[in-house]
Amino acid sequence: MKEMLIMTPGPTAVAENVRLARAKVTTNPDIDLEFYDFYKRTCDKLAQFLKTKNDLRILAGEGILGLEAACASLTESGDRVLVLDNGIFGHGFAEFVELYGGQALLL
Repeated sequence: MKEMLIMTPGPTAVAENVRLARAKVTTNPDIDLEFYDFYKRTCDKLAQFLKTKNDLRILAGEGILGLEAACASLTESGDRVLVLDNGIFGHGFAEFVELYGGQALLL
């Protein structure tokens, strides 16, 4: 099979051993009670590592999810936010800033 070059954002090249591991039967974390315990323990360990007593959540998703989470957590109405205008992700970040009440200043 010819190797394909995938030119989408994010990590796309997957090693063979990872593909094989992902092919194994797994449970559905949405309904697996053991996953909730594992997730809670992992969040607690990460909070301890970061030396915070604040609530901590691990988000699973694309990089843009992290950008929106940052805007949702940090942008307040009327904030002026300097945004690097570097293409689609910069424009998306500016939209998030404005969605959460800030004023995006594109650079």
